[in-house]
Amino acid sequence: MRKIRNQKGDISLLGILIVLIGITMISGFFNITKKSWVKSELQSILDISTINALSQSIDRDKMREQIYQIKGTGKYVDTRGGYPTYGDDPAYKDVIKNNLSNELKKNIKASNGTIISYDIKHFDSNLEYNSKGVNSNNSSQLKPQLYMEAVILLDIKNVKDFDNLNSYNLEFKNAISSNISNVTVVETKKDGITTIAVRTTSRIVFK
Repeated sequence: MRKIRNQKGDISLLGILIVLIGITMISGFFNITKKSWVKSELQSILDISTINALSQSIDRDKMREQIYQIKGTGKYVDTRGGYPTYGDDPAYKDVIKNNLSNELKKNIKASNGTIISYDIKHFDSNLEYNSKGVNSNNSSQLKPQLYMEAVILLDIKNVKDFDNLNSYNLEFKNAISSNISNVTVVETKKDGITTIAVRTTSRIVFK
């Protein structure tokens, strides 16, 4: 009798272990699936946020007069008369960055709590009159263009058992200035939060 009870106990213990292993494997599967979804969702959020931020930064009334000016600043490209003139104002970058931050707040709400927070670690922008991406061999194709580049850190909810990323340094070439920039991502393992660094570049070409 003792031997039979021991066998039953062994079987019960084995069953519990199998169930626990199964739960862990299922959790891991869903976590991997969630990560894949999060990556594509993040890129979608960033694409929408950056384009909207650029679009909102342009003074629409001025644009009707062929003056492409950042709202509330002296940064502009005036294309009237066929000879562009320029105005500069360093404050224009703050306007675009604030618009980006507001767009991120709005669009991140749609993640239903998956994205906990964000931090814009690197930002650059420029308003130019050139033919980049249009037709570099034809001066008639010169267009006003508004650029933005950003590296954004996003804190994502994760399963603690699969939260094992190390801290790392992201080095990249600035698409606007061509300078080399660095962003450090600090990770704490097993805290249930994974920090993802996403680099995004966007541009609006005006007709």
